[in-house]
Amino acid sequence: MDYRAVLSLLAVTAAAGALAAPAYAQTPECPECTLDDLREEASGILMEQIPVFIEVDDSYAIGDIMTVSGMVSHPDPTFPVIIRIINPLNSVIGVAQLDPAMIRDDGSFEASFNTANWKYDGTYVVYANHGSADYRELAVVTGGIDVRPAAPEPSAECGSGELDVGGYCVPYTITGGTVTGASINGRDMSIVIMIDTADGGVLTLSPDASVQDGIFMVLVDGEDSNEAEIDGNEIRVEFPPGAEVIEVIGTFVIPEFGVIAVLVLAAAVVAVVAVTSRSRQAIMPRL
Repeated sequence: MDYRAVLSLLAVTAAAGALAAPAYAQTPECPECTLDDLREEASGILMEQIPVFIEVDDSYAIGDIMTVSGMVSHPDPTFPVIIRIINPLNSVIGVAQLDPAMIRDDGSFEASFNTANWKYDGTYVVYANHGSADYRELAVVTGGIDVRPAAPEPSAECGSGELDVGGYCVPYTITGGTVTGASINGRDMSIVIMIDTADGGVLTLSPDASVQDGIFMVLVDGEDSNEAEIDGNEIRVEFPPGAEVIEVIGTFVIPEFGVIAVLVLAAAVVAVVAVTSRSRQAIMPRL
């Protein structure tokens, strides 16, 4: 869930609480809070949970200006805000360093990037960093060269040293635990691996570039792993006792349904519609 969704949810929740509260429960400081007041309160609550965040548009055409706007909850005058743009080939193609003097009094900041020299279609990762806090957003850029590799056909079955990820075989090893399942998260361009471990251990994963590419982050139970080692498409991550989910995030991941699966699904839907239509005609009385 992104910042805007969380903020809206907090505002709605606050509004619901305000509407449900009796008149005597309202404080003198805010006898009739407006929705803007509630949004401001929700924003304050959110800023305590997210030290730094950024916003970008969902999509751009090459040649557009990408404006990155954000906010730091507690600006540190000894650290700048650093914004990096990573293209679908996992290369840094833009950097902006905003010195503390460039951060406004309310903690907000803004930077612009010209996409005219960006070459490739695909998902770009926008990173913001301030001290030890960081945040990322994704934006799709079109109008350039398609760099996505051709999708392989889903495998019928995988070998003992391979993991079935959405119908594709991915080489892996694990010590100190077992893999109980895997799936593809198309929204976050990630592979999600479910594990069972009592003592902790190490997972290695080597997805083909046609399955996942541009790997830049590994999460263990939702937290950024400081123990992860990423070398191209070779990932090694240590996990603690009791860990349950490891998520490998990149800039590209193959859709969970391959071409053949989509065609089969479409054919099944057409068949169901046809049978339903005939059934209706059969039970309708003739005049």
